Amino acid sequence: MCTDTTVRGNRFQTVNNNGGKRLAWGGVQIGFGCERVLVEDNWIEGGSGYGITFGTGTAGDEVPGDLDIFDPVGRFVLVAADDALYHSKASLRETAEPRGGGPLVDVGYGTYCRDVRILRNTITGMGSSGISVIGFHAAPEEEFEAYDTMETPDVEIADNVIRGNCAYPFDGPPSPDHVDYAAVGGIVLADSDNLRIHDNAILGNGAEETLYPICGIYLMHGENVAVENNRVTGNGKRPTTDTPFLGHRFGIGLMLVGRRLGGLPDAPMIEGDARMPAARVRGNVVHHPMGKALQLHGIGPMFVEGNVFVAKARGVPVVDDSTGRCVDIHNLGQSPELIDSASIPGDLGFLPTPPLLWDPAEPLPVDPMFADGRVLFTGNQVRYSPEGAETGGIQCVNRFQSYGDVAVLDNQFFVDFPPETSGSIDNDTTVVAWSTRTANNRWVDPAVAEPYYTVASATTAARMNITALNQATRCIHVMISGVLPAIAGNPVDYNQTLTACDDEEEEPVPLAPP
Repeated sequence: MCTDTTVRGNRFQTVNNNGGKRLAWGGVQIGFGCERVLVEDNWIEGGSGYGITFGTGTAGDEVPGDLDIFDPVGRFVLVAADDALYHSKASLRETAEPRGGGPLVDVGYGTYCRDVRILRNTITGMGSSGISVIGFHAAPEEEFEAYDTMETPDVEIADNVIRGNCAYPFDGPPSPDHVDYAAVGGIVLADSDNLRIHDNAILGNGAEETLYPICGIYLMHGENVAVENNRVTGNGKRPTTDTPFLGHRFGIGLMLVGRRLGGLPDAPMIEGDARMPAARVRGNVVHHPMGKALQLHGIGPMFVEGNVFVAKARGVPVVDDSTGRCVDIHNLGQSPELIDSASIPGDLGFLPTPPLLWDPAEPLPVDPMFADGRVLFTGNQVRYSPEGAETGGIQCVNRFQSYGDVAVLDNQFFVDFPPETSGSIDNDTTVVAWSTRTANNRWVDPAVAEPYYTVASATTAARMNITALNQATRCIHVMISGVLPAIAGNPVDYNQTLTACDDEEEEPVPLAPP
């Protein structure tokens, strides 16, 4: 534990032994219980693990971080013991053998670190992630059992250069028990409220043509998360031969942000007046070579404004994949109007149940605890440039879903196929919500000649639907509920398309759980 600590102006550089392997784990470790910590203006290079690590592991009665000391070039270097409790692939061991042998003992971890500022550091050449919690536990044995995460509230990560990490080839794919939770990449955190990640350069993390899934920024859970003005480029190159491993591949991946409303003790819920925004994603430039440029799932207000999102490939092909290949936003919240009605209209019951909050086998409840599914997606430039087999069978490039309100305003969407390459797109963008204003957008999609490569540039479906003043290469389909009482002037459908469209061309809205 540490309090009121500053680490400033150091150079942490790991040397290789005769076998070429870096023996030290990493540069800076912020242990369990640390608070009011400042790490600034350091150079952190080399090491088999993370550049900056949050958390501590303890096996039985052993002292965490047991170290050997060697002196290869006249300087003391601290070396992680061979039986490290956590793995460069971000998986945690649940048991370990004590030094000297004996029965396995349980391993305990602690990462509650708060009020940590990581500013103006250079982190490069690490074997695993640049900045990360020590790891992720395996999936719970029982479905929908609570998952124990590493908590790091009130963290600011700003003005850092995080380049060329995840430099070692990982030993095989992610463990099946960890693949849904663990991630590696530039910045990897688990549970972090009031998180600010801004003005960082997160570049080229992941070995050339790596099979292993790599993220630029990854967060499992948090509230009031701000990811702003970062450059996230070239993290995780696409292999040209072998099939990539399953796992998380996002330029920016926010897996479950925000909180349910309520007042249950010891539950991740809050009162309505105390709710903070789920996430604000603003001013980032994201060029992601493999996987989604942005995945944002959660509950509560979401703001995505003024970003550049570029993606080139899905990563691992998924049969009948209808999630957004470039941008995928799924807000699990519900409009107060929907909650007041006490039921979901039959022909709007097409959204998946919230799999991270509710048993998908059970009917989706209309409940005040899910209040507030607002999404604001404005002023962004989005480009998807698939290659090879990725150009065929594209169901959806960008997807926005909520039982609340979704505003998609003043964006520019662009899908580009390589020259002399054919392909097929069902929908560039789908917007499915209780209410939507999808307006003043521009879609440019492949459409050389009939039969066109693109069926629809956009499809919107909502109880109250204004889809107007948009321009698109191909069709814009506007849908409303047919079983609820009519609303005067609903829908508003006034758009301009470059190619002629026939209403009979309408495709079903592609929907799938995240």
